Amino acid sequence: MNVVLKVRVLVLFLSMAALAGCGGSGPKMMKVTGTATFDESPLAEGSITFRPTSAEGRPEGATIKGGKFELEVSPGAYKVEISASRPVVGGKDTGMGVPVENYIPARYNSKTELTADVKTSGPNDFKFEMRSK
Repeated sequence: MNVVLKVRVLVLFLSMAALAGCGGSGPKMMKVTGTATFDESPLAEGSITFRPTSAEGRPEGATIKGGKFELEVSPGAYKVEISASRPVVGGKDTGMGVPVENYIPARYNSKTELTADVKTSGPNDFKFEMRSK
């Protein structure tokens, strides 16, 4: 092998070794599962976001389907935001679609009262029961 080819092979090998080590350097992620109900019925479709209460960690989100959700977050304390939208009653298509509204009250999203404490061991299964009134 000539010197240029040897250098290219060495650079490729070192790049691959560096990438292989990237997986273990981040924070430990825990599987989080749960259910979300609204007025005692499973939330058909929506979104859920876990926002850390401290400066550590980052927000993580997932979709809710059939009242169930699953995602991975780092251990710690979180504020939980849930939202779901539906077409506005009497809304007219403006060419950009029928307008929609978030029908979940603010106390469960923008002004959330929901919390979760994600542990490093044991199940992290949460049940969020929301009410319109």
